[in-house]
Amino acid sequence: MASWFLFALAAAMLWALDNILDKRLLTGGRLSAYSYDILTNLNDILPALLIPLFLSIRYDPVFSWVAFLFGALIVFSLLYYNKAMMREEASRIASFEWTSPIFVVILSYIIFGEVLSFWAYIGILLIVSGAFIISHKKRGKIIVSPVLRTIIVFSFLFAVGDIVSDFSLNYIDFWSFFFWASAGSVAGSLSMLGFPKIRRGFLADIQNLKINIFLMVLAVSVIYYVAEVFFYAALSLGPVSLVVAVVAVQPMFTFVYALLLSFYKPEFLKEQTDEFNIVTKLLGILTIMCGAGLIAVF
Repeated sequence: MASWFLFALAAAMLWALDNILDKRLLTGGRLSAYSYDILTNLNDILPALLIPLFLSIRYDPVFSWVAFLFGALIVFSLLYYNKAMMREEASRIASFEWTSPIFVVILSYIIFGEVLSFWAYIGILLIVSGAFIISHKKRGKIIVSPVLRTIIVFSFLFAVGDIVSDFSLNYIDFWSFFFWASAGSVAGSLSMLGFPKIRRGFLADIQNLKINIFLMVLAVSVIYYVAEVFFYAALSLGPVSLVVAVVAVQPMFTFVYALLLSFYKPEFLKEQTDEFNIVTKLLGILTIMCGAGLIAVF
């Protein structure tokens, strides 16, 4: 089995694990969406400090600032993800995240004039259909998930970030981009503390933060970084389109993790496990995976 495939699969499994931990930390009044966003993104100070110790960082008068703003944009977009995760099941949010390829292909067409293939249009249709299927919560009734609008904003902002990073990496090396983006993420997190209401809430959450919760927040960041390493290792060894197509199985892993925890550790995570919701989510996830795979490959 090709090593790039194993790396891409590992990245998908780890990012799915992050979905589960995000859900756990954002529910039950442990942390507000703002406090969680600040804490997780402040952890980007680690790569910002460590990368220059081992590698030469390049400053580009244009693309270093683009990477810096990209990091700040991610902080802002994750607020929408956090708010959605607080109100909806982890498996549904992980699936809705994969609406971002729709915006990537549309923005690529508008900005760069990239022509969409027939299969890309089919992929978009499948993703939209999958998101609509997952939104159904009751048999015989069309009940759209209340967070669908919120997560679409997140997906759009994330797609903008993908376009920016993909374009910038043609002019600046990955580690320099990663350094400046990490610095932008830290700056974006600190800037949020400039708002009195957010600052008061953050300080209150920190004062009541238990050590096990802090360690779990730290674990979320570490898992994310390791997943990123696997992802970029896969990109360096295999075709980009196939790597992205493999990573698109992430919602399936989130669904499996959530289902197992709901059955065997319901106090840690609870998902709807009735027959209708299991079948609906499974069908929607498979549809979204197929759509994302088609867009990536074609």
